Amino acid sequence: MADRTIKPDDTHDLVLQNNDGSSKIELNEDQTVKVSTGSSTGDDFTVNTTQLVVEGDTGYVGIGTAAPDELLHLKSSATLEPVLKIENSNENNLNAQIHLVKSTTDEEDDDFLGQIDFKGMNSASELLTYGRLQGISSDVSDGEEDGRVYISAMNEGTLEQTFNLVSGKVGVGTTSPSCPLSIKKTVSSTVSMANNHLSIGSDQSGTNSVWNIGFGYQNTGSMSHSPAIIGYTQTAGSNYTKGDLKFYTRSVETDTAPTVRMTIDSSGSIGAPSGTNIYNASDVRLKQNVTNLSDSLEKIKQMQGVSFKWIDGFCPSERDKTHYGLIAQDLMHVDLNLVSEFGQPIEAKDAVIDKDGTIIEEAIEASPHILVVEDQEIKTPLRVEDKYIIPILVEAVKELSAKVTALENA
Repeated sequence: MADRTIKPDDTHDLVLQNNDGSSKIELNEDQTVKVSTGSSTGDDFTVNTTQLVVEGDTGYVGIGTAAPDELLHLKSSATLEPVLKIENSNENNLNAQIHLVKSTTDEEDDDFLGQIDFKGMNSASELLTYGRLQGISSDVSDGEEDGRVYISAMNEGTLEQTFNLVSGKVGVGTTSPSCPLSIKKTVSSTVSMANNHLSIGSDQSGTNSVWNIGFGYQNTGSMSHSPAIIGYTQTAGSNYTKGDLKFYTRSVETDTAPTVRMTIDSSGSIGAPSGTNIYNASDVRLKQNVTNLSDSLEKIKQMQGVSFKWIDGFCPSERDKTHYGLIAQDLMHVDLNLVSEFGQPIEAKDAVIDKDGTIIEEAIEASPHILVVEDQEIKTPLRVEDKYIIPILVEAVKELSAKVTALENA
């Protein structure tokens, strides 16, 4: 069957309309097509019932619904639909855009510019907003404009502004961050994991699992280690765990792993770089193999007290100060227990590789601790276990006292 073509000419448009002319389709000679509907309820323009609906009374457009309740309403009962696709096929690196614009002539500070709401039903069949992304012009002064973007999330029935980006500052739990990252929570005096906690972790668990906070400026893309770290090392368990808190710094300018300088273990002992040489318990119930010291006076006689200043570049804050102390190498000939390493050697560590074979952390080779002071490299520097000298002094005084008493009684 041949098609029958009816088209407008230079003097006449082609119009299809109902009896009273309230609804019509116009094919105009200027190549435009106009669709008009009545202004009463039900006077709609419809394509395939719900495929496309334009309501005559409201002007609302529905795709997938015959009863749109907003200017544009998309609806689908299929899984993961409807999908709104905005595509850019330009060959340059510029993207497609979505603009939420508040156009007004009476702009003021704290105008709400646009928002995206994430809605769903609750158990009482109420439609609620469970999440929101909103933009605000916090300062509209010409040349001094500031803005705020926040993310809200439902918390126990209240939509809270959880995350705020304010004039280049980030606030978590606060709408007015006072520093680049401000975390705030109003809680009771009891601090718990649930109500006042900055957590850094992963799904990794088990003995020797590690979580770190790194400090420092990464000036090249090849830097893989922070020059200063506060780290937590799990020492037991997999759920309610216990572990050690460690403090690391790096003395060299190269990209090497920093060294442990101080450890607070799960029992409360504090050591530098580890152990109990700063703070520890002395309860007899925690000790075994207890033996009285002997020859303490002889050990004291072999020790030589000295005055000294630090070499240039080491501990600059005490550069001009005169110190009193002992020499670690000398004490090694008196009692090896009086001397330890200043810093810890770097332990070997296997590379961390994800399931796709991508290296997340490079492997680390074992190496001795090297302290770099200006142009010097001091391999395995030593320190004196000062507090170990105290019991030796106690016993030396007792030995000396016994000798004095013996002389007095002679």
